[in-house]
Amino acid sequence: LITVQFTLPNSYTIGGVRIGLSAPGKNKSSTAILQDLGFSQTFNQSGGILGQDVRITLQLTKVINNTNPLITGDDEALSGIWIGSFLVNYDESFMTNTSYLNAPPKTSTNLTLTISETPYYILNEQSPIARLPEIIYHDFLYITMIIGMFVLIFVIAEVMILPCVSWLILKCRRNAGDKYRTDSTRQSVSSHNNAENSTSHSNRQESREHMYDFAIVNNVTSLQRQQYTLNQYANRIEDDSQQLPTM
Repeated sequence: LITVQFTLPNSYTIGGVRIGLSAPGKNKSSTAILQDLGFSQTFNQSGGILGQDVRITLQLTKVINNTNPLITGDDEALSGIWIGSFLVNYDESFMTNTSYLNAPPKTSTNLTLTISETPYYILNEQSPIARLPEIIYHDFLYITMIIGMFVLIFVIAEVMILPCVSWLILKCRRNAGDKYRTDSTRQSVSSHNNAENSTSHSNRQESREHMYDFAIVNNVTSLQRQQYTLNQYANRIEDDSQQLPTM
């Protein structure tokens, strides 16, 4: 228990007061650390001023954080800090303007601060979610699951996806080859028909030319026969005229 009293000479009209406590931390060891202390609080009352005899109580409570180690057998990590709570009687510590004017005059203003420690403390225990062997085991299971997933994807791709893709590719190529063969057959048939048509046309034209030549030859032959007949007839007439007796 610590009691601190502040005395201000004469009386003053004070609207409020602010009280704080600060102190540096301390590292006792690597596993025991006391955090820095620093907190404050302001006290005032609407429509009132600070009285001439103010009493404020500050209670400090220890808060300890206990962190269990990750590996079994290691030291625990302790971290502590002080938390303060103020107790103030506002009716006794503050007064209105009328009460201040009617109060008996005093030669000083006294502020008494009492610091005490609560009989209890707060303990926060922090434990790791999993120990190191459990973490290693779960990591091993996770890696095994990932590898199994990749193997399953590879098997599905090899057994189902790739054969289907290969079958589709072969089917597309086969359809393209059949279409190409059909087009080639049609082109060859068309070319053959065109060749036959041209051949028959040329044969017809040649036959027509032969018939025309044969007709010309027949005409020439008939003319020659007629000329030969006329010549023989003329020769006979001439012979007959020579054999007639002269009168």
